[in-house]
Amino acid sequence: VTELIAWKQEAVQAAGELQGVKSAAQLTASELDSACKQLREQRDQNRELHVAHQGLIITVQSELRQLQDSKRDDVHRIQQRLRVAEEEQLQSNKARLEASAAEAALSFSQAEASLANAEVA
Repeated sequence: VTELIAWKQEAVQAAGELQGVKSAAQLTASELDSACKQLREQRDQNRELHVAHQGLIITVQSELRQLQDSKRDDVHRIQQRLRVAEEEQLQSNKARLEASAAEAALSFSQAEASLANAEVA
C-alpha cells in the first residue's frame, strides 16, 4: 500500500510536471503567435513605408526635373534678353557715331567754307 501511495504521489507529481510543461508549451505557442503577428504587422508597415518612400522619391525627382527645366528656360530667356539689349546698345552706339560723324563733317565743311571766305577776303 505504501508503494501504491508512493506510486500515486509520483503519478500526481508527474502529472503536475506534465501540466506545467503543457502550460509552458501553450504559453510559448501563444508567445510565438503573438510575435508572428507583430512581425507581420511590422512587415506590412515596412511595405507601406517603402511604397510611401518610393512615391516621395518619384515626386522629388519630378519636381527637381521641373525646377531644372524652369531654370534652363529662365537662363535662355535671360540670354535672349541680353542679346537683344546688346544689339540695341550697338545700334544706339552706331547711331550716335553716325550723328557725330555727320556733325564733324558739317563742322569740317563749315570750317572749309570759313577758310575759303577768309582767303577771298
